[in-house]
Amino acid sequence: MDDTKGTPESDFSIECFQNYTAPEVFIQGLAGIVDQQDVEAMIRAQKQMLQRFEKTNEMLTNCNALSA
Repeated sequence: MDDTKGTPESDFSIECFQNYTAPEVFIQGLAGIVDQQDVEAMIRAQKQMLQRFEKTNEMLTNCNALSA
């Protein structure tokens, strides 16, 4: 038998993540350091940009229809 053991902290962290893949563990680690308000602000900004792109696309579609 192996008499060497890690620290309780390392044993716990290993057991805690045994059922997860490496990418899942990485994402969980990132989630702990990302501010939720910043994420919400980015999502709002992306939605606003998407709306603008959709409006621009609609205007270009109308322009194409008129020029044909």
